[in-house]
Amino acid sequence: MVTQALYCLLQYILLFCTLFAKAGDVDLLISFKNSLPYPNILSDWNRTNAMCEFHGITCKSGHVSSLTIRGLPLRADFMNSVSAYILPLPNLETLTLHSTNLTGSISGPVNCTVRLKELDISGNNIEGSVSSAASLADSCPFLQSLNLSDNSIGNAFDSFSPILRHLKMLDLSYNNITTNKDPEWLFSKVGLLKYLDLSNNNIQGTIPQIVNCTSLQHLDQSNNQLIGTVSSDIKTCTRLVTLSLSNNNFFGEIPILALLAMPRLEHLDLAFNNFNGSLPKSFSKLTSLEVLDLSANKISGQIPHSLCTDGVSSLKLLYLQLQDNFLTGHIPISLSNCTNLVSLDLSFNLFFGSIPDSLGALSNLQYLIMWQNNLNGEIPGKLSSLRSLRNLNLEYNNLTGTIPDGLVNCTSLNWISLGSNQLTGSIPIWISQLENLVVLILGNNSFTGLIPAELGNCKGLVYLELSSNQLNGSIPSALAKQSGKIVVDLLVDGWPVVILGDSYNPQCHKLTIRLSL
Repeated sequence: MVTQALYCLLQYILLFCTLFAKAGDVDLLISFKNSLPYPNILSDWNRTNAMCEFHGITCKSGHVSSLTIRGLPLRADFMNSVSAYILPLPNLETLTLHSTNLTGSISGPVNCTVRLKELDISGNNIEGSVSSAASLADSCPFLQSLNLSDNSIGNAFDSFSPILRHLKMLDLSYNNITTNKDPEWLFSKVGLLKYLDLSNNNIQGTIPQIVNCTSLQHLDQSNNQLIGTVSSDIKTCTRLVTLSLSNNNFFGEIPILALLAMPRLEHLDLAFNNFNGSLPKSFSKLTSLEVLDLSANKISGQIPHSLCTDGVSSLKLLYLQLQDNFLTGHIPISLSNCTNLVSLDLSFNLFFGSIPDSLGALSNLQYLIMWQNNLNGEIPGKLSSLRSLRNLNLEYNNLTGTIPDGLVNCTSLNWISLGSNQLTGSIPIWISQLENLVVLILGNNSFTGLIPAELGNCKGLVYLELSSNQLNGSIPSALAKQSGKIVVDLLVDGWPVVILGDSYNPQCHKLTIRLSL
């Protein structure tokens, strides 16, 4: 009998505590709403509605476990509203207030439930120093994910050193962080961090020594003002999947030995720096690599034949971006072994010789970009096998011959740029069958004959450039049928001559003719 009475008492106490906790949740939510400059923006947050049906609220067992609001202009002050009324919700696990016009600064510890694991307040106007922002991780002892990107976090890293107990994801990108060095406390305490994004700030100086980063999988420091060579210490980050250091001022040779210590590396972006030297042959040993972007550097020499023959060929390489360097030599036939390539960009280099027929084997290729080189010979007919091709750009080379008829099979093409070569023959009528074509650039060649009236069937065509050829006749009136605005760049025998077709309607505004001298 005593046992039954005790059981009933415990049930009553549990029920009372549950009701009290629910009432506490509602009180905090209503207080948050009332703290807003425009409380009616959360009109359904009132005591006549069920709390778990409030906008953005998710409940577990009748308690608030998640609050997600995106794009609603709450204009709440972070410390006086969010920290005071939302973070203390006792069962809150996830809080997302993305692009909600939050203001104020992070100053000192915040009131935070011990259950909070994910905090996303990105895309707002929150101010504060980096260290005070990172102190959120100390105030929320079990926080695993902190996203403060796209705010107004700035100032130099001060002497405060947060503990970062359980943090796995930290995003401070797109802020106003201006400092002459990276936060040494951050790189010495990465601990459990798997994701660290400091991109798009104004961080200067060198990357400090990185220790204990064996859990780190994503490191992005692109679009800063970092200088120097990439420290070999980065080789301790053996689980890196993504490494982006683009758009900085790094120099020296590519740190291939450090990179080889990262067998899981899938995305390597070192673009827009001052790396020099040759392209390492051992890149082929990075067998998980999907994206390799070394564009806009000072890399010289030839593309190693081993790049697509020693391992990568049968695996994952999708994007090979080597444009705007000083690479030379022939384009390796072995590139065709990288059978999963989606994009191959070799533009703005010093390549010579012919375009390999073997590139026609890249059945997944969507972007073939080789403009501004010294390539010669004919456009390979085997490129007609590239049924997924969307962008073909071979401008500013020394290509000869005619446009291969087989390209009519590349029905996904929306951009053809073959200008400034030595191509001859007539403009193919079959181009009109490319229904997705948006841009056609054939200027500065030696094409002859008439402009095909059938080009008017390319309904999406918005730019047609035919200047500096040996064309004659008239501009077909059919071009005026385009749904978009057409720009025709045309020179006939070196002079701006236009003979309009008989049926051309001068009232039609859809055709704009621009003459180039």
